Amino acid sequence: MRELLQITGLTRRYRGRGGVGPVDLGVGAGEAVAVVGPNGAGKTTLFRVLAGLERPEAGTVRVGGAVGDRVPAADLGFLPEEAADLPRLTPRQACRLDAALRGLELTDAQIDAQLGRLGAAGFADTPTRRLSQGMAKRSAIARALLGEPDVVVLDEPLNALDVATVIALKEELRRCRERGAAVLLSSHVLDLVDESCSRVVLLDRGRVVETVDVTGGRGTAERAYRRLFG
Repeated sequence: MRELLQITGLTRRYRGRGGVGPVDLGVGAGEAVAVVGPNGAGKTTLFRVLAGLERPEAGTVRVGGAVGDRVPAADLGFLPEEAADLPRLTPRQACRLDAALRGLELTDAQIDAQLGRLGAAGFADTPTRRLSQGMAKRSAIARALLGEPDVVVLDEPLNALDVATVIALKEELRRCRERGAAVLLSSHVLDLVDESCSRVVLLDRGRVVETVDVTGGRGTAERAYRRLFG
């Protein structure tokens, strides 16, 4: 499998309080890989570095032929664990803003289609401050997947989602894999890892301690986690 995303020696450490790295990790085109570990293992720091929200001390990130210290904005769909609060904007307006910031030229029809796939069409013109937590999360996922990015990074995407939206998210992950995107996600819901990912990277104290193939079926990710972290 061709590696679309290659992370080499990526390091971001905080004085006296953890961080991540050095981390070596590759994700193939059409592959979804989960990063799993206990609280404080460095998952969110790793994802923030990939998104350019933290500057690494060392290491490189390669996407296709481009090499830098982050994933290029136009190539990245990023969902942070706590999505940016845009209370005055509607989901449709937030999508337009996100597309402009990433340099994406999207039509209103493309934006509406993305909102619809995540079940957000019914409140696309409602200010975010009036939405429930789950509705706001659907809007954030739709923004992250705008423009069919080559690299998708999702930090705890199931937080605050209802069952219908979980199903929609799983379908979006399937679509991402089918079109050849590289997907990197973290989730405390290990059933999602088993169902949607081919490998799980177990992270502890900022370092990769093991990589496990989870194509064997339900419960594989949980067994690996229990074996390493109890």
